Amino acid sequence: MDDSRQDRDASFRLLDVDLWSSDEVHRPIIRSRVTIPEFPQFKRLEITDQFEIEHWVRNFLPYSDFNFVSLWCWNTKDTCELSWLNDNLVVLFNDYLSGEQFFSFIGVTDVRRTAELLLDLASRRNIVQQLRLIPEVTAVAFDDRPGLVLVPTPEHADYVLSTSDWSVLHGKPFRNKRNEIRGFERDHAPECREINLADSHIQSAVNAVYGEWIVQREQAAKTETILESQAIGRVFSLYRPQDLLALGLFVEDRMIGFSINERLKANYSMGHFWKVVGSVPGAYAYMLRHTCRQLAAEGFELHNIQQDLGDPGLAISKKLLRPDRYLGRYLIAPEENAKPAPDPIRIELPDRSPDFQISVRYEEPSYVG
Repeated sequence: MDDSRQDRDASFRLLDVDLWSSDEVHRPIIRSRVTIPEFPQFKRLEITDQFEIEHWVRNFLPYSDFNFVSLWCWNTKDTCELSWLNDNLVVLFNDYLSGEQFFSFIGVTDVRRTAELLLDLASRRNIVQQLRLIPEVTAVAFDDRPGLVLVPTPEHADYVLSTSDWSVLHGKPFRNKRNEIRGFERDHAPECREINLADSHIQSAVNAVYGEWIVQREQAAKTETILESQAIGRVFSLYRPQDLLALGLFVEDRMIGFSINERLKANYSMGHFWKVVGSVPGAYAYMLRHTCRQLAAEGFELHNIQQDLGDPGLAISKKLLRPDRYLGRYLIAPEENAKPAPDPIRIELPDRSPDFQISVRYEEPSYVG
C-alpha cells in the first residue's frame, strides 16, 4: 500500500465504544476524522482537536480532566499533548497546582499494557512515573497484577450536583442555603441572566469581575490566580464561546459575578468557572440555584462542578453543596513510585444535618479550584 493511501486510511477511526448506558449500544456508528496521531507520536493540543476529543469522550461519563473546554482553557503554557494508544486517548498534562508534567488516559482497551507503555515513556522523558487522573471507568478495566499498583485519589474526584435538588433546595439539608439566598435577595434585589461570551463587552465585564475579585481577596501574587486568569481568558478563544451557558449576576444593572457552564451529552452539564466580587453571603448559592434551574428546565439532571484538588477549604465548600455523586480518579504507578501526595483533609458532614457548624474559614467554591 502506498504511503498516501495509508495516510488516508489512518485519518479515520471507528468509534464504537459506548459506556454511557445500555440503551445506546445500538446507536448509529459515526466515523470521526483523526488528527491525533498514533502512539508513540504526539501532537500539541489545538482548537481543531475539539470535535475528535468530544466525539471520543462522549462515550464515557464526563470526567472533567478530559473535557475539551477544560483541556483547552487550562493549557495555558501550550504544553498539552495528545496521542492514541490501544484505542485509548492519551493526554500529557501539567499538574494544575505544581506544573509537574504527567501522562493520563481515558479508555477501556488493554489498559494494563497502555499503562506500561506510558510509564516507560515517562521514564525516558524524565517526567513523573505516575499516571494520574485515571478515570474510574478506566481503572475498573485495569489488570491488577504485581508490578503496577492502582491507588484511589479522592482529591481529584469530580463533585456532581443534582439540578433538581438545587432547583428547589427542599428539606433540612438545604435550609442554610435557602436562608442565605433569601437574605441576598432581600438585601440586593439581584438578577441573574444569560450573557454572550462572544460579545467583547461581556468579555470585558467578565475580566473586570475577575480583576476586582483578585484585588479584594489579595490573590494577585499567587500562581494559581495567574493560571486561572489565563484559563478564563482562553474561554473567549474557543470556536463558539457563545454556545456555553454563561450567566451574569447583576445588582443595580452592574455585573458583580459570572458563571460559565457547558451543556454535555445526555443529562449532564459541567461548570467551568464562577466568581463573585466582594464577600456577599448567598451570592454564589443564588447564582448556582439559577444555573441549576435553567439546566433542569432544559433536561440536564446532573451538574459536574469538578474537583477540590485536596484543598481543605474547597473540599468543605463543595461538600456543603450536598453533591449527589462523585466521579472517581485513580493513580497507576510502579510499586516503588506509588506514593501519592499526602492525604488531603477529607470533610465528612453529618448526614442530612442542616445545622452543622464549621469554625474553619473557607472560600466559596471555584469549579476547578
